[in-house]
Amino acid sequence: MGPTGGSSGGFCKFLSMTSSNGGHEYTFAGANMTSFVRSWLASLDGPEAVSAGLLEHAANDVIAGDRYSYGASFMMANIGSRATKTEASDDELRLFAVFMVFQQADFPGATQTLWEGPTIHVRRAFDYANSLTSAVVAQRLRQSVIDRAVREVPPELTAMLNNSMNHDPARIAAHEREMASILHREIRAANLIDPGGEADFDFRLLQSQL
Repeated sequence: MGPTGGSSGGFCKFLSMTSSNGGHEYTFAGANMTSFVRSWLASLDGPEAVSAGLLEHAANDVIAGDRYSYGASFMMANIGSRATKTEASDDELRLFAVFMVFQQADFPGATQTLWEGPTIHVRRAFDYANSLTSAVVAQRLRQSVIDRAVREVPPELTAMLNNSMNHDPARIAAHEREMASILHREIRAANLIDPGGEADFDFRLLQSQL
């Protein structure tokens, strides 16, 4: 889709202009996340933000229909990596779940040709997630794990990946661990917002891997 690194003063200004939190409250799955979300939104305008180059494409990519997805990818990049860590907080996992289910539904209410900034994206995502039950959000997260488990990776893609890592067993193993941690992130988020839900999930996941 294009470059994902780097940033410029102009686009930091663009981000600042569209990151106003106002007095909006953010709640999901019985938790008030307002303080966390406001702090996280503010961090997007700081040096710790990743993949800021995506905002350039969100603002003026030549393929107008991709602009919203670029902005949404920037948002996911800045919570997905945090939610993947074993020490991820409950709020980080909840925000990841909110973004994930909004993304899976192809961003209801958004205009694909217009990125209106982080705050509007967050509000839309929370509105959508809260239109569902926590159990439904968790079910969709769990199902996405199973869908990935049964998806066959084309041999040529595996070969390209291994070639890119010079067939180094250590690098390949590290990549596999990273992929596993990404799937585990979705399971942890699902279990947080719907503890005890889908008692047969482990069995279904095991069956999908046979």
